[in-house]
Amino acid sequence: MAKVVFMTTGLLHEPWGHPRVREFEQRVAGVFGGAESCQGFLGLPWPPGDSTPLIYRSGDQAGRTANTLSVWRDLESVFAFAYAGVHAEALGRRQEWFEHSERPGYAAWWVPDDHVPTWPDAHARFDRLCHAGPSAQAFDFKHAFGPDGQPYQIDRKAATGLMRRNELGVVLAGYLAAWNEPDAGTRRALLERVWAPDGHYTDPGSHATDLAGLDAIIGAFHTGSPGASFTRDGDFDHHHGHLRFFWRLTLRPGVEIRGMDYAQVNAAGKLQTIVGFF
Repeated sequence: MAKVVFMTTGLLHEPWGHPRVREFEQRVAGVFGGAESCQGFLGLPWPPGDSTPLIYRSGDQAGRTANTLSVWRDLESVFAFAYAGVHAEALGRRQEWFEHSERPGYAAWWVPDDHVPTWPDAHARFDRLCHAGPSAQAFDFKHAFGPDGQPYQIDRKAATGLMRRNELGVVLAGYLAAWNEPDAGTRRALLERVWAPDGHYTDPGSHATDLAGLDAIIGAFHTGSPGASFTRDGDFDHHHGHLRFFWRLTLRPGVEIRGMDYAQVNAAGKLQTIVGFF
């Protein structure tokens, strides 16, 4: 079996910390957080306990380079991440933060499942792509190769399906993050990103018909159960704007409630309905 390593690279207009690239820096954590919620994401190749930043800052070019590495199950998964969601939004603003270059902005390659990617190998493969063109050693999406070393055509239909699933995963992650947020201002901001203003919420003990009502329910939950937290329990099912997911509520160590929510998403991609069971 094999997995895909995906490297991005670029030269910032200004060194890290400069106001001109501050918005890019502020998006780094969100982009990697978005990757973690994507189908097919296998991780970041940092050794356990390593304090290396999520984004590698090279000492070359006066501290202006920004390179990333991530590992994926297949090419459709990384393609779906690259061209949708938070990464696509940042990609669309690349010229604001990065200098134009004739060199590629990314590279991908296959490695065995037990292989741990390293920066020296990544840079060597990227240089090979720049000087020798796409090959099984390093390639782009237009000239991709499969794990067998043969030319490969990315399944765009499958990638589009993954994009949709990833969008729903981000919405659910934001929704649960709101339930876990005790600060009222931060929680309201989280809800506004994922909840329809006229969304309906109901569970065996409460009911709300708008965003403010749901916000009040969550606030009362934190007052009555300080320190409690929700996590999604496994994957989620979805079709035609309908979702089902399971969750686990830890009230305190050793005390848990498990439940299932049914949800509907509106045309804008926000949660319109939640019906909870537990």
